[in-house]
Amino acid sequence: MLTGRGAGAAPTGSAIVGDIIYCATHLQHNYSTFDNTEKASPSTKFVSNFESAYYIRLSAEDKAGVLSKVTSVLGRNSISVAQIIQEEDKDPDGKVPIIVVTHVTHEHNVLKAVQDINSGSSGAAVSSVIRVYD
Repeated sequence: MLTGRGAGAAPTGSAIVGDIIYCATHLQHNYSTFDNTEKASPSTKFVSNFESAYYIRLSAEDKAGVLSKVTSVLGRNSISVAQIIQEEDKDPDGKVPIIVVTHVTHEHNVLKAVQDINSGSSGAAVSSVIRVYD
């Protein structure tokens, strides 16, 4: 059993579902050794830059120009938008939820865009990112 602070319920759930889908869609599997060694087995492949579509949920100020700033950040990071939904209901802080679904892109692009959006100058903050599988 491992205990301690984790990534949170939504990121952990997303990672588990992503792993299950990956296993279900790949016929050849690599198994890591269970040896207690410092280095991974040479046959173990580590993936650090997934290609996927992404669901990005943001909380944004309800004013002109915010959506433009968000899409500008996505464009600068080579992220093409498939769909945007801006809901009308404001949260208790007076912010509106915006949902962006992207076309297939690299995870590093998404992580950089999230960092740029969360820097504070866009008027929005990313609340969740989930990989989308077809």
